[in-house]
Amino acid sequence: MSRFLDQVEECVPALRRYARALTHNSDIADDLVQDCLERAIRKSGLWRPTGSLQAWLFKMLLNIHRNNLRQRRRAPDARCRAGDQHLLACEPHPLLRS
Repeated sequence: MSRFLDQVEECVPALRRYARALTHNSDIADDLVQDCLERAIRKSGLWRPTGSLQAWLFKMLLNIHRNNLRQRRRAPDARCRAGDQHLLACEPHPLLRS
């Protein structure tokens, strides 16, 4: 497990760059990387050292990002926060419109 964690740690800068490219927001990107690292550690038993660990992590990060976008599209009123407007158009609640 220690070797796995060392390899994951080496991939963190590349994951952060990729997450920022996907989200265009450093705070959301940091959350995305944290979610990815958490999932990678939790699912470490599924990774097989036959391929690239970085590619596995990138795929996981992209899947988490896509899941987050789908979740926001399903319930945009409940999920919109300041700074998320670039991800999807958030309409204000009809009672809050002027």
